[in-house]
Amino acid sequence: MSAVIGGFVTSHATALVEPSEWDEFRLMVRGMYEKRFGSMPPEHPGVAAESREDNERRYARVRETQTLVADRIKAARPDAVILLGNDQNENFKTSAIPQFAIYTGTEAIVHDWIAKSERSYRSAPDIAEALLAGCVERGFDVVRADSFEGGKLLAHAHAQVYSRFLADADLPVIPVFVNAITPPLPSARRCFEFGRAMRDSLEARLPGKKVIIGASGGLSHFTAGFPYEALKVPRALGTICTEFDRTLLGWMEAGELERVAELSDEEILDNGDVEFRQGIAFLGMLPGGSRPERLVYEPFYRGLMGFWAGYWDLGQ
Repeated sequence: MSAVIGGFVTSHATALVEPSEWDEFRLMVRGMYEKRFGSMPPEHPGVAAESREDNERRYARVRETQTLVADRIKAARPDAVILLGNDQNENFKTSAIPQFAIYTGTEAIVHDWIAKSERSYRSAPDIAEALLAGCVERGFDVVRADSFEGGKLLAHAHAQVYSRFLADADLPVIPVFVNAITPPLPSARRCFEFGRAMRDSLEARLPGKKVIIGASGGLSHFTAGFPYEALKVPRALGTICTEFDRTLLGWMEAGELERVAELSDEEILDNGDVEFRQGIAFLGMLPGGSRPERLVYEPFYRGLMGFWAGYWDLGQ
């Protein structure tokens, strides 16, 4: 039987750059918002309440967990890493946006525009094909993506994770895409069941294979690319819904994974956790009752979001 031997979660964007870069990054995001909506948004009041020293101190916990994740992946030597992320009109343009997609190519040139790096990584087409076939068999009309326009993986939800966690691991990586920002969006239940379908497909079709799974995105944040037009409550750029985030973390720490499948579209949207959809699919891939080895959460207004990072050790 195949086995998911480990799993990790991480925020991306500002969560994968140092606090000294957050002010510049935030200014860029505010400029993107101005370009989209026609006016420069004000700074969130929470920014002024944070100091560089406090950010550095709290971010050290996040950085330490990120380092643990990278070390665990490298030491485990899985047959592949399955990486769930979303796309923000980077590889999938508005002409064709899938709800779910699996990359089946043999390699990918990963362009991380935030880290200003570009390099080729190998994939695992045999595992990707098994995932694709198994998910279709289980009722998911998943898009096959065996190449990218221009030959490059651009989605920063994936690219940043390659750069930060996988650059030194020399492992094949399979990018999986979950639609998180372009309505209509898959429900929490659908995302969770998609994760279950991927896990069941591995077990049924790839006996003996061992994989590590990862999810990149969130937690709560309202930035330039947020689907504000779908909101029914006012939310300003830079808002972080910490209480909702901590509820999600509490469920995970207790091993109550299926509770995330009960979330409504409105709860996810209103709390800025649209990117948690890939986290929900990730949790669907875990064995029921799984608890994290380490899971940290820190909200940073200067960093524009609630950061999370964690690792699940599921054994060999």
